[in-house]
Amino acid sequence: MRTLALLMLMPGLALADPSPLDRPMPAPERGPALTAALAAAQPGAVIALDAGTYTGQFQVNGKANLVIRPKPGAHVVLTHRDARFAAPNTLWSPVAGSPGLYRIPQVVGSSIHRANGARILYAKDRAQLDVLIADGIPSALRGTGDTLLYLGGDDPRTTPLWISATDASVVTCDHSPQLRLEGLDIRFGGAVGIDVKACDDIVIDGVTIYGGRDGIRLKYADSARAIIRRSWIVNHIDPRWWALGAGLLALIAV
Repeated sequence: MRTLALLMLMPGLALADPSPLDRPMPAPERGPALTAALAAAQPGAVIALDAGTYTGQFQVNGKANLVIRPKPGAHVVLTHRDARFAAPNTLWSPVAGSPGLYRIPQVVGSSIHRANGARILYAKDRAQLDVLIADGIPSALRGTGDTLLYLGGDDPRTTPLWISATDASVVTCDHSPQLRLEGLDIRFGGAVGIDVKACDDIVIDGVTIYGGRDGIRLKYADSARAIIRRSWIVNHIDPRWWALGAGLLALIAV
């Protein structure tokens, strides 16, 4: 019978510490370089990444004992974001008769966040969206060919947003035993940051995962033995957490 041993050790992140999202996504864009390296990698290879932002969906398929990590001192961000929404754009249109509601004629990814880390909720249907809007709660709704978005009065054409390109993961491990992911900054996947499928003895060490519904998808009995340690995994940040931490430290200092 297959068993799953899961060890999670979360580092001590004080409330007054900065959010990992306060670190800007480094230039240049290097996504194609990682895609090519994964395609060429032989079992047992070490892929050491230069500093930069790697945009895409990165598949590790049938690569035993592979290591992916930054070069010493390099900040490496892996992301599946749609960069169009992070800058001023004309993609959204106001919905007539619905103040503050905007529409885009496409189905966007399942991860929508403000630049400060606040997650935008998805409504299950238009009736629930209307309830959320009435309560002033930023929210979105995906239809068959469009997406509605309410930001509590903000305009998505001028508000930076982190939106995943699709519902896919940033990193997928498929039948790649003993994969090691080390020191990576993974942001804005769709439904999941790292999707693990039949990867026995996977090790995820010192990794930051932000955005997506699940930080890591690891199905019981699918992968025997997995270790996740020294990692920061979250899908919503409330800036008040850090303000609260700073206030508590000031009170202690007095």
